[in-house]
Amino acid sequence: MNTTVDLIKRWRPRRCQTEKDYEKSLYQFLHKELDGIQITKQFGKGRIRADLMVGEKVIVEIKNNLDTPAKYQRLIGQLNDYKDWDKSVVIILTGKTDPNLRKQLDRFVAEMNCELADLSDSVTLVKK
Repeated sequence: MNTTVDLIKRWRPRRCQTEKDYEKSLYQFLHKELDGIQITKQFGKGRIRADLMVGEKVIVEIKNNLDTPAKYQRLIGQLNDYKDWDKSVVIILTGKTDPNLRKQLDRFVAEMNCELADLSDSVTLVKK
């Protein structure tokens, strides 16, 4: 998890407009940096899909312009669904993020991390 988070912090997306643009850019970057580790786009389990799966351990969820309560609620629903996966989660916020929604998300992530018994299954938030 730490390696993935460190790489995401080093990643410098360019000319990305949409969430799909960011996903493609990060996918290419991680493939270059993590030779020999499977990076899967739109990893699915049941009805749930994650933007990227790094190896079998880290879920990456990208949210571009988290600026409405509906987008926030959808993200919270996804995070609750990911609890059953027993994987670490990295949330990447891109574009414009409403400051109040960011505060709510910070609190939710802190509470979620307190609930998780295994620290290797924690949630990390990164702003790009």
